[in-house]
Amino acid sequence: MNPVLKKKLKAQAHALNPVVMIGQAGLTEEVLKEISSEIAQSTQAENIQSIGQIAVFYRKNLKKA
Repeated sequence: MNPVLKKKLKAQAHALNPVVMIGQAGLTEEVLKEISSEIAQSTQAENIQSIGQIAVFYRKNLKKA
């Protein structure tokens, strides 16, 4: 994915509400990385950005391609 598209997706994701929320005590950084990796692999999505306890994923809609 090129940097211009990635920047555009980050901007679009900024206004979205989280789909999954984790309590304030949260998870360790290692567990968050593992969860992000598993989500990306199982959904065939790409992790666009991870900041703190928020991760943004993008999966191309093959029906629109």
